[in-house]
Amino acid sequence: MDTPDGFDDTSWVERFGGALEKVAAGAWLWNFPPPVLPAPIVPIEVYREAYDRAYRTLAERARHDPEAAAQFAMSSLTVDHDPAEAMTIVREHPVVKSAPGVSDGNLTIRFRLANRLLFTDLKTVVLNLVKLSFQCGGQDAALRMHRYLTAIADGRVPAHEIIVIHGLSVKRRYRLGQGAYLASYKDIRTEFNLPDKPDLWPEKDGTDPAVLVRKVECGPGLIPDGHDVGLPDTRVGYRFPTEYHCDLKSWFDDSGLLVDLFSVVLRAPLQTRTRFVCVPAWVGEIDPNAGAGASETTGWRSYVPSKTKDDLIQSHVDAFVELAHGWYSHPDRKPAMAGALGRLAGSFSRPGGPFGQQDRILDVAIALEVLYGGKTGHRLARRAAALLGTSADEQTATYDHARGFYHTRSAILHTDNKQPPPIDQLDQHLQAGQDLGCRTLTALLQRQTPPDWANIQKNLEPDAQNYIEQRKPRKNTSCCTPTTHKP
Repeated sequence: MDTPDGFDDTSWVERFGGALEKVAAGAWLWNFPPPVLPAPIVPIEVYREAYDRAYRTLAERARHDPEAAAQFAMSSLTVDHDPAEAMTIVREHPVVKSAPGVSDGNLTIRFRLANRLLFTDLKTVVLNLVKLSFQCGGQDAALRMHRYLTAIADGRVPAHEIIVIHGLSVKRRYRLGQGAYLASYKDIRTEFNLPDKPDLWPEKDGTDPAVLVRKVECGPGLIPDGHDVGLPDTRVGYRFPTEYHCDLKSWFDDSGLLVDLFSVVLRAPLQTRTRFVCVPAWVGEIDPNAGAGASETTGWRSYVPSKTKDDLIQSHVDAFVELAHGWYSHPDRKPAMAGALGRLAGSFSRPGGPFGQQDRILDVAIALEVLYGGKTGHRLARRAAALLGTSADEQTATYDHARGFYHTRSAILHTDNKQPPPIDQLDQHLQAGQDLGCRTLTALLQRQTPPDWANIQKNLEPDAQNYIEQRKPRKNTSCCTPTTHKP
């Protein structure tokens, strides 16, 4: 492991390990059955020595005996006084000393994992290490603490992020590459020690949700006790769909983007409300609360029942991986594009009814306008034909497809001039727009550079060019004013 410059980690581990052993020698145990003694009355020193031996025996058995491991995990320590010496040694660690806002006058320090829910103060961490010293010795426990703090400094605490996805049926594990995979929640629940139900709100249909599991590296923050400070400047490092980092403040939004991309692939309503972060066992031994799987849950994202017509198949998975990789490696992935993705995915998830359908059509229209550079109507349809069509017939069909959808959009927005289509036709128009939006997003993400629309429109076949030119809207102009049209 890396050692901060000028810091003697061997000496620090030795001193901290000794301090942990001192606390262990004077700690009282509870939630642990008392030892059987040969006489009903013995001196308190004899009793405590027998109690200590019995507990150390339990700690040793816990290494290989599941029943003993469960009993050891449930046991707790109590001390008469704060473990002042051990806490002082922790504060001497350069990672702690350099934490933002931490000074020698602070009585304690809070550790925050890469989520907004979990706090563990320094005293609790020390007592967890004291308990661990019964099992592996004070030096080993101190070495793990040094490993933990060093990983914090470099943002290299390994973990698994588990995104719960409702509306997706997964019957087996699908490997996505880079250590990521798709599975059912039931399949991974025991492996990661997760609750029986993933969300605060149960699904009405009782289906088993899917999960997207991917490896991450995060850096827990050190927050002074009693100080209302924001999240530390810590970034989460991801391996899937490609190597990249994400700021903690946009962490949940980043997970939602992947679900939106999957919704575009399936063209079905998907939603995520909960995400878990599960750290490895050695971190859980330092902080059992972290090892249990810290979660963050948001409110409802959709009012539409989350159901897919069929189970997931490999072609869906392959398309999702390609789209996700394109999204995170695309050089022009701007916030506006993320908004377009959210609008497009949201168009699958709004409620039905006349105004619900109209709102979904407008969601798609907004997404298309962003994806095509703010263009609407004829100009958007022309760009769509050049981007998506590979022959004159495909280009003219795509042009008509896009213009027809925009006539519907205009009829909804400008009801003083046109009447919206009948309710029974809205679904057809919505599906046509969603198809155009999904194809457009996929085509843009497959490109290695931001779209150069002037060059893209050179792909129009002559017959398609003539067909589109004949259908260009003509504006009323005076005889002296030339008419120019931008591509």
